[in-house]
Amino acid sequence: MKVYRITKKKYQDDLSGKGAELYGGRWNPIGTPALYTSESRALCVLELLVHTQKELVPPLYIIQTIAIPDSLDKEIKKLDIHDLNPDWDKLQHPEWTEILGNDYFKKGCLGIIVPSCIIRFERNIVLNPNSEHYSELTAESKVDFELDKRLFR
Repeated sequence: MKVYRITKKKYQDDLSGKGAELYGGRWNPIGTPALYTSESRALCVLELLVHTQKELVPPLYIIQTIAIPDSLDKEIKKLDIHDLNPDWDKLQHPEWTEILGNDYFKKGCLGIIVPSCIIRFERNIVLNPNSEHYSELTAESKVDFELDKRLFR
């Protein structure tokens, strides 16, 4: 499986999940490292745009491709919309989503596949840097990416 991550250039070599550890996210509480990725480059861009004020978006990013060996598929838990409480996608995410992600990470899961709040049929893959299998992931490519100015009209 290939997953994608968009990041500022200065963080392109940091796969530690430190940002999510410091600030928390929908699927991890503060104090739990997580690397948020998506199943497509386009979803990465949308996730970035909904989480960043347009005045703060730097012009240049890196889109990174990360390869997850097929042999690790069983180490990633897929959560379907039907597995989640109806409020999973609220703007102010409920605490139970953080607890759920953290529980899977504590069990040693390499990651969780979750639906995107932006496009329900697309998926994000939240990776667990503390998993024993995390070192088996491969950062394959890093490509400069400039956001189209029309996104900010």
